[in-house]
Amino acid sequence: LLGQYTTVHRSVESGKGCYNPTVSQKFPIDHTKQYEFSIWILSTGPDINNYLGFYVYDKKGDQILTGCIANPYFKSSKNDTVSWVRWNGFVLPSNVPSSTSDCNKPKDILKYFSKGENWKWPRNAVSATIRFQSCYGDGNNQGISYFALPQVFQSDLQL
Repeated sequence: LLGQYTTVHRSVESGKGCYNPTVSQKFPIDHTKQYEFSIWILSTGPDINNYLGFYVYDKKGDQILTGCIANPYFKSSKNDTVSWVRWNGFVLPSNVPSSTSDCNKPKDILKYFSKGENWKWPRNAVSATIRFQSCYGDGNNQGISYFALPQVFQSDLQL
């Protein structure tokens, strides 16, 4: 998954998978490097909440569950209808300064390059997974969300 676009897998969610995300296999990361996560999403209804996020693991293979990094999402919102939309977000190196109000979120230095929230790696991170899912909002359960081409690559975007 490093240095190139790689398809993890494709998923079709019907809303029945709430809180049961599609999760890739673990892949190695270097917490001193920057990575971009992305996916294409299309929903048949405007009330479907779609999610793109990741999990982070330490050298023992345990999920890192401290602070905000325990449940990080780049996207957790509705209104992905009409056409395919590419959502992306960055995980920045662990030495990037955090904003004062959000524990693991970097200062908003990539807001013009990403469609979603941005994060930074914990210093003890050695691997990660990409995850995505849909869940109905407002009690509506009649639509479908399609997820295509989930990708993770080491980003060389210089700021």
